[in-house]
Amino acid sequence: MGSVRLETGKLRGFIHYVLKKAKDLIHKENGGTNKTKGSLMAAFLI
Repeated sequence: MGSVRLETGKLRGFIHYVLKKAKDLIHKENGGTNKTKGSLMAAFLI
C-alpha cells in the first residue's frame, strides 16, 4: 500500500510541475495559446 501512495505523490507532483510550466508559457507568449494547449495534451497523454 505504501508504494501506491508514493506513486500517487509522484504523479501529483508531476502534474503540478506540468501545470506550472504551462502557466509560465502562457504568460510568456499570449499569442501561442494553441501551441501551449497542444503541449499540455501531449504531456497528459504520455
